[in-house]
Amino acid sequence: MTNSFLRTDAQLEGHTDLDTAQANAGVLPAAAADARPDTDPAAVPIGGTSIDGAIIPPPQRLSDTNEPAGSLVGAEVPAPVGRRPAIISHDQDEPSRALIPGAGVRVDVDFLPTPDGLHLRTAHFSPQRGTVGHTFVFLPGKSAPIENMQDQIEYIVRRGHQVFALDWRSQGLSSRTYRTDVVHVDDFASEYARDMRFFLDRVVMPARKGKVVGVAYSMGSAVLITALTHGLIAQDEFDRAFLLAPLTEARNLSTRLGRMALRVATLYDSVGWGGRYCWTTGNLDWEQELRRYASYTIRREELERIARKCQIEPRLASGGPSWAWIGAYRRYVAGLGQVPENAITVPTVILLAENDRIVCNDATAAFARRCIKDHRIVELPDAHALELGGPATIARIGDMMLDMPPQWRALH
Repeated sequence: MTNSFLRTDAQLEGHTDLDTAQANAGVLPAAAADARPDTDPAAVPIGGTSIDGAIIPPPQRLSDTNEPAGSLVGAEVPAPVGRRPAIISHDQDEPSRALIPGAGVRVDVDFLPTPDGLHLRTAHFSPQRGTVGHTFVFLPGKSAPIENMQDQIEYIVRRGHQVFALDWRSQGLSSRTYRTDVVHVDDFASEYARDMRFFLDRVVMPARKGKVVGVAYSMGSAVLITALTHGLIAQDEFDRAFLLAPLTEARNLSTRLGRMALRVATLYDSVGWGGRYCWTTGNLDWEQELRRYASYTIRREELERIARKCQIEPRLASGGPSWAWIGAYRRYVAGLGQVPENAITVPTVILLAENDRIVCNDATAAFARRCIKDHRIVELPDAHALELGGPATIARIGDMMLDMPPQWRALH
């Protein structure tokens, strides 16, 4: 499930504030950083040495791609900047009580330490018997843990394939920053996309079998697009990609209030408030989410099922985005306008929800026509969270993912 970014005008004065000791986000002027009494002297700048003392590698650069002049592909992605406060990690020895594999499915869960001191929860789903055909990599949306995608994952696994998935930083059972419930990053490329690169290198590629298929939901699509257009992933690493309700433009952030939030995000981040909730958002409130279930799915019972999982495993809950996340989104969207024509050559299937209230389908279609060389767009009669579409939608999407023609890279 992807929490909406903004709620109602009437709630503007009621946004949740952070304790000042947790609000040291972004890059502060040197004088301001020195003057702040809540600056953590034990924190270290990200991009040199991690909290656990490991040396953080320099930005990756792929020089063997044949991209058009001026392409963002191959551009250096800087390490995350700023000073990170204490990292909040869940008990890694206590497994999720909501991640119970179905019949015929095996799941192995691990925690991947990142160079900057976090731990990302990863899961490997595989058939209990038989050989493995192909490899699928599932990338969740904002606020969504691995559990939200489990029905779609197991549909693939029961047909003889393996699936790898992860929780992004600051959500699911991965390490949180600033507070346990705010979805927070300072930058999509230097944090999300670098985490994805690390996940592929350390977890997925050593165990790959057959073709490798990327499956990205909502914000996960934004991470995959960012990685492809910044050279963190080579164009031939995925044999095919599926983007489900991809985030190329958020509806709520294209309104007058949303555009104001984008401008305010830069200001809040500059004065060290980037870790606070964006106004009108806050902790996860299932009662409120269920009242507006139609923003996510046309089947309320599917959202109720996810709510029960979070009741069983409260550690999965994620609230709204931080101001720094909003600023990172703004830079991501601005960067989409600089992506050259046909920059993405991975054959891509884009699944749009006809009743999507979260992202703008027209913006996605326009980006695909300009920047994705080989793509096909399919509209489904559902709402934004296609992973909550129910058995018929899960089967339809799964069958599309498993359609593997002899000429794999030809969609038309």
